[in-house]
Amino acid sequence: MHNSKPFLLVKGTFKTSWKISKKWLIHLKLEGGPSNTGFMKCVTCVQFHFKSPWGSRGSCKKMQKSCVVDHEKNNEHQTTIAKWEITHFSSFDMVPMSKHVQHTLEEEHTKIIICMKGFFSP
Repeated sequence: MHNSKPFLLVKGTFKTSWKISKKWLIHLKLEGGPSNTGFMKCVTCVQFHFKSPWGSRGSCKKMQKSCVVDHEKNNEHQTTIAKWEITHFSSFDMVPMSKHVQHTLEEEHTKIIICMKGFFSP
């Protein structure tokens, strides 16, 4: 039986080394297809429904580093990265400044008392 959807032959070859500095980059291969089939997506652009080939509309089919670099510079991608970073901080990291200052002062007071005890102890 003939497959009605032929494999998409893409331009270029995906390099796994690109993923080292681009944690958001994913490469999806077409099952059973030649090694040069597949496409690239951006995890953050998909998560935040960015309407581009990297996000919720289609995929990037050119396996070229220049495409990855251009996407990384894109303003909308930068916005999704910022949103991702905000949503992945724990609530402990996002404390109000007043509580942070209070905690820092308490730590400093404790250090001063420990130093003074060491200085004045016989």
